[in-house]
Parts: sequence; structure tokens; C-alpha cells
Amino acid sequence: IIVGLISICLVASANYVINEYLDAGFDKYHPLKKKRSAVVSHVNAAIVFTEYAFLAIIGLFLAYLVSLKFLSMAALLLFMGVIYNVKPFRSKDRVFLDVLSESVNNPIRFAAGWFIFSPALGMPDSKWDLDWINTFPPVSIIIAYWMGGAFLMATKRFAEFRLIGDPTIAGQYRRSFRFYTENSLLVSMFFYAITCAFFMGIFLIKDRIEL
Repeated sequence: IIVGLISICLVASANYVINEYLDAGFDKYHPLKKKRSAVVSHVNAAIVFTEYAFLAIIGLFLAYLVSLKFLSMAALLLFMGVIYNVKPFRSKDRVFLDVLSESVNNPIRFAAGWFIFSPALGMPDSKWDLDWINTFPPVSIIIAYWMGGAFLMATKRFAEFRLIGDPTIAGQYRRSFRFYTENSLLVSMFFYAITCAFFMGIFLIKDRIEL
């Protein structure tokens, strides 16, 4: 548990290192983030990427000590950080995909925690051996946790859009804001919340009460 927790914290920290550095040019348009040190002062790129590599390597090494399935989740979390922040992908600039690609980190972390307690990765001895399959978390709780995170992320976008108050400046801060409106964000929040509740209901009905 301790090794797994440290591992995920290090990998998440690696993601935040490049997030802060690569967002500096956009954060200057945000009324609060424009005061961050990465915006108001010069940051050495070599130091940033050295720190990123150090955190990522140590985090993945510790994940390997837990299990291969846990390592796969840690690596996926690191990969999604690249997709979310780094060009040409930079999904945070794409309408609705920005919310979904960031909130998918929720079920990734959930699965990582799950795999701390599940048996180590191994292939089934026969086609009748379902223990290997059953060590994976139910799809219903994964989707519910994803949509719950999407609701929170869409709410954050809604709050930021209102805080900035000017659609033009909001679009300079985050390209996806050029296509959002308060109404579209509000509707998406309801959709994510309802979808989360729907799949949570499936999980509660289908799976054991202990889970």
C-alpha cells in the first residue's frame, strides 16, 4: 500500500510538473493563475524535464515492485498526462475531450488502488480459469468513477468560465473555451452526473454489497 501510494503520487507529480511549465503561456490570462511562479519568472526547461524524468522513472520503478498490473496503470496515468498537456495532442484544448481526458485519471487511480490488493498478474491455466479475469474491477464502477470525475471537471470549467467573465480572454486561456458556453457546460455537468448515477446503480445492484 505504502509503495503503491508513493508511486502514484510521484507519477501524478510528474504530470503536474509539465502541466505547470507548458501552461505558463496560457495561465497569464487567468485572473488567479497569472500569479504563479512559472508565469511571473523564468523557468529553466532543462531543470523542468529533468525533474519530470526523475519523478516518472522512480514512480514507475516503485510501481513495478507492486505488480505488473499496477505498473500498467501507473504508466497509463503518465501517458495520459502527456496526452493532456503536450502538443500535438494537448487534449485540454479540445472541447469536451478536455474534461473526459483529464477525468479518466480518476478510474486509472481507482484501478491502481484495486490492483494493490488483487493477485499478481498471471495468465489463466485454462480457458475455464476465470480468477485472472475476476481480479479486474467491474466496468460499471470504472465508468461511474470516470463520469463522477468528469462532472467535477466540467464544474471546474464552468466556474473558470464564469470567473474570467470574458469569452475572448477565456479562449486565450484555454482554447476549448472558444467553443464552450455556460449553457453547454451546465448541460454536460448534468449528463456526467446522471451517467455516474446510472452506472453506480448498476454496480450496487450487480456486485456484492461488500464492494
